[in-house]
Amino acid sequence: MSVPQTVFLNDAFVAIEHARVPVLDRGFIFGDGIYEVVPVYGGRPFRITEHLARLARSLAKVRIANPRDASGWTQLVEDLVRRHPWRDQVVYLQVTRGVARRDHAFPTDVVAFWVSKARQPGDAPGKRTFDYEPQRDLQLALTEYAPGRSLTIDKWRFESAALYSPYEPTPANTIQRQRPYTSCSDCSWASMDHAMAQSTLCPVCASDQLTRTAFITPAGFAPDINAKR
Repeated sequence: MSVPQTVFLNDAFVAIEHARVPVLDRGFIFGDGIYEVVPVYGGRPFRITEHLARLARSLAKVRIANPRDASGWTQLVEDLVRRHPWRDQVVYLQVTRGVARRDHAFPTDVVAFWVSKARQPGDAPGKRTFDYEPQRDLQLALTEYAPGRSLTIDKWRFESAALYSPYEPTPANTIQRQRPYTSCSDCSWASMDHAMAQSTLCPVCASDQLTRTAFITPAGFAPDINAKR
């Protein structure tokens, strides 16, 4: 009789026979990801500190955000080990760039939805750790993660409430990246060219019915940190 096996996929524990990889995951279609193997002897992960350090270095080299710190990875590996009966095991870690539009070009506009852990007494001011960090191509993220949208992760329901990234804890860099968006209400022409922001007439229909607004590229999204689950 075979022993049921469990995997941790997209922030949820699932039976291995029910695990499904999204067809547009770049790890699936392009091998765009990093893996690390942690051997387990006598129920104890072997040299996990060194393995996690190598995983972190590898992710940094290909510019994929590390979804967990060393403590989070260690807890996850130990949890997986406890879910299986064998004393000696092998834990295979695979981190991909996530779901993005199918394109051979290296994606530079993948953003995450950052779900913070509850703050604990003694936590350093401004320091956060995260329970979940799902990623999407920016075009998908603008639909799925934009403030006001709701999404389900590991059976929890979250409502996006803010633009946020731990790599940009203040909005200064996001504001600096803003670009002008100019459009014509008569012919629907639109442009994000800085030069067109000063134009008084539409270059397509010569109408003077131009509107301008600022367009920003978010570094990430997050729910209200004070909202209860």
